[in-house]
Amino acid sequence: PGIVMGSMLRPATTGGIEFYAIYSFADQQRSVLSVQMALLAVSVVTSVVMGIIVFLALHSVIRPVTKVAGAARGLAQGESDVRVTEDRTDELGTLQRSFNVMADSINEKIGQLEEAEAYQRRFVSDVSHELRTPVTTIRMATDLLFQSRDDLDPNKRRTVELLDKQVSRFASMLEDLLEISRYEAGQASLNPDLCDACDLVRKVVQQVAQIAGTKGVAVNALLPDHKVMITVDANRCTSILRNLVNNAIDFAEDGPVQLRLAVSEQAVVFSVRDWGTGIAPEDLTHIFERFWRADPSRSRLTGGTGLGLSIALDNTNLMHGLLQVRSQIGQGTWFLLTLPRDVSEQLDQGSAPVRFQPGQGLDVEGSFEEAAS
Repeated sequence: PGIVMGSMLRPATTGGIEFYAIYSFADQQRSVLSVQMALLAVSVVTSVVMGIIVFLALHSVIRPVTKVAGAARGLAQGESDVRVTEDRTDELGTLQRSFNVMADSINEKIGQLEEAEAYQRRFVSDVSHELRTPVTTIRMATDLLFQSRDDLDPNKRRTVELLDKQVSRFASMLEDLLEISRYEAGQASLNPDLCDACDLVRKVVQQVAQIAGTKGVAVNALLPDHKVMITVDANRCTSILRNLVNNAIDFAEDGPVQLRLAVSEQAVVFSVRDWGTGIAPEDLTHIFERFWRADPSRSRLTGGTGLGLSIALDNTNLMHGLLQVRSQIGQGTWFLLTLPRDVSEQLDQGSAPVRFQPGQGLDVEGSFEEAAS
């Protein structure tokens, strides 16, 4: 690179003379290139240094936050002893201390709740056991009065009949509370035995025959023409089916209640179906809760305590089964009880019962025909 400059000199006596000057920019170009290289080197070094500084700054901020976040996830998953190291004095150090204080407070509250729950379980169990003796005495006295009710005037006879029903209901509730206390204490056990599933269904139909006849509800059992041998806890299985049938009778609205049985090599399924009022979807998720009723004003001829379906779910879980329900307003309600065909195999394998929360396994969409398939 360079530059050429030219000019004309015109004397008065002679012709014009041209002058040219040539200048080279090689030195200036080398200087500019040196400056550019110096600036580029400075820029690269500055960028690397700034990147390192920014990384260290962000890392010093993010690392404590990440540790606190990981500790929070562990605490949420039940690791009650998780804590973070308090190694800062700035705002992040305040966050660390606050987390540890929160974790200590949560552990303290959990301990108080567990202690209160254990006390409540003991209280319910102790009260239930202590009430058995007076309730038995009252039951005997009520039976004597009930047997001689025909000798009483109409008002007293009605009082004795109401007393008999309420004492029976109270005794049933007491037994349910004792059963729940055994579940809560982890003392519920299985006694599996080989039995005929068809006989279990027939036994349940016989047990509810009087209540169904009083309410005018027909209970029909559609069973195979051969024995279906299964190994389950017969008493608990009968209790589950009886609770389901009693619930169906309450809501059958003079319609029939149908029991069906299906079996495969691995499982047996009991179906309890009614064509009554049905249960609204918003209520369906609560039916396995204790003392909950879809219609508190409904007359319960079965003498229900509000604990039957909750105990049925506990018994189902104890036998490694699944209790499902489907219901629609105006179309009725359908319960499906699925149990392993041999519960003893589950016990031998040492597998824990599957715990289904109330509302789990619900299927409120679609038709009953789709559920049957």
